[in-house]
Amino acid sequence: MNLVKIYRRRRAVSPILAAILLIGLAVAAGAVLFVVVLPMIQSSGELKFGKTTLSDIDTDGFNDKLTFTLTNELADTVAVTNVTLEGRTGSGAWAVFTNDDNTSTNFPFNIATSQSKIDMVFTFAPGAYDEVRIKVEYSVDGEAQDPIYSAGYDIAV
Repeated sequence: MNLVKIYRRRRAVSPILAAILLIGLAVAAGAVLFVVVLPMIQSSGELKFGKTTLSDIDTDGFNDKLTFTLTNELADTVAVTNVTLEGRTGSGAWAVFTNDDNTSTNFPFNIATSQSKIDMVFTFAPGAYDEVRIKVEYSVDGEAQDPIYSAGYDIAV
């Protein structure tokens, strides 16, 4: 008889508390899936500079040809809207200078999706600059992105 009394005294969780626990469990499971799975689905790359070289094509002692590779590691096509060369002397301010290739008529151009590469070549008169750097402006699916800069490269041989 004592066994029957003990069995009858056991109570289950109330239906309201059970519903709240199930909702909490579902929300927690959804949050874990969101954190783990969503980064795998979204494009997780970037537009990056690859190999960059400077060379002296007129043997005057200054580098005047710049070759670099852009690699699209995004899952979307990238439209390069402009490439700007900037120069500076010492620790002075960066100033935009023109290149000899008149490449402004070549923009915009696309770099196809995921792991596509494109090589770009610019020739320029080094002028009074000690360093040059490259600024690339681009958009992804028609939305402009913050420009990317390559590091400064010393032009003196």
